[in-house]
Amino acid sequence: MKLKQFRINKYGSMNRARPLAIYALITGSFLLGLWVFFLVNHLIPEVSSRPTESRFHIAVELCTSLMLIISGIRVLYTKGQGEGMLLMSIGMLFYTLLNTSGYYAEKASVGFITIFVLLLITAIYLTWQAFHGTQR
Repeated sequence: MKLKQFRINKYGSMNRARPLAIYALITGSFLLGLWVFFLVNHLIPEVSSRPTESRFHIAVELCTSLMLIISGIRVLYTKGQGEGMLLMSIGMLFYTLLNTSGYYAEKASVGFITIFVLLLITAIYLTWQAFHGTQR
């Protein structure tokens, strides 16, 4: 896969990874904000019952959100850089969404599962468009 295809060419065509970068930036920001809110307000009951598992889960989600934010900024504000990092952070997001869906499936929370599935479908679609979609 050639990452050079994402760079702005001499004709001024837009970076194809831009919509995915915007999605990553928004999703990463919301994910980070959500975890900060949960942590500040002590809304994570599993920390006392399963402390090690909970801490690793929170660390993975915080790393994912930071990678999404950093890679989104790199793609948006540097000329053609950060696509590889963006692809890696979207992969991290795929894992996070699937893992968290399993947690809410155990609790039979259809609303959260629906949200995560929609986020996953959106991420898959935008990733496909960025890396294999038609030229704009």
